[in-house]
Amino acid sequence: MSSSSLTKKYLGSFKEDLSLLKEAMGKLKYMDMNILNIVESYMYENRVEKQKSYLGFTDNYIFRFLEYTKRYGIRNGECVEYTEEPGIKKLKKRVNIVNGTYHGKVTYYENGKVSDEMEYVYGERDGARKVYDKKGNITMLCHYKNNLLEGEYIMYDRNETMFFKKGKRHGSHKVWGNGGKLMLSCSYKDDVLVGEYLQWYNNGNIMCKIVYNDKGEKIYENRWSETGKEYKLYGGGMWM
Repeated sequence: MSSSSLTKKYLGSFKEDLSLLKEAMGKLKYMDMNILNIVESYMYENRVEKQKSYLGFTDNYIFRFLEYTKRYGIRNGECVEYTEEPGIKKLKKRVNIVNGTYHGKVTYYENGKVSDEMEYVYGERDGARKVYDKKGNITMLCHYKNNLLEGEYIMYDRNETMFFKKGKRHGSHKVWGNGGKLMLSCSYKDDVLVGEYLQWYNNGNIMCKIVYNDKGEKIYENRWSETGKEYKLYGGGMWM
């Protein structure tokens, strides 16, 4: 029997602690402005339950809602969060749920536009994450594997890239300035700076060169002025 042919039963509205807010016939029992979560629940004959949660109110008394489906008491299927005020309904979040956990793409919205996307596999981040600006341009792109950052991490709005391995910085880290000029270059191994750390001024002249050993210990350092004059290290750690 299809769910569309099933008779739905309105169970009532409940506070988060399951105390009754509305009678089964829909009559308002009382209203508490401090309530954080009120649930309207409809039970179908095949144990599929449609629920709508009132997550609360904003400062302007805009309602926040969460709509989802439960099968045998466990959330499954698409879950949608949105805000609503008279004549205006704004989508805030859309996610697919399998056996109570995120599975698939989770999408966040701001003013009707996608602001953040993340891939999940049975409750764990696994796949690409993309962050967008108000114009729809990607500002950040990274990847997860088994809930940990893995591979290239790109911040387009900052012209910056780095690499991760099992959640730790591992590999090159570079920052570019205007016109594609390299401004910073260094490397990490298991979240520790190793090898050369180089930084440049906007005019292309080198600012500093620092060398680290495999343990992250500094073994060499030199600095220059913007005009190319080599600084000297004085007592107290001052470069002049």
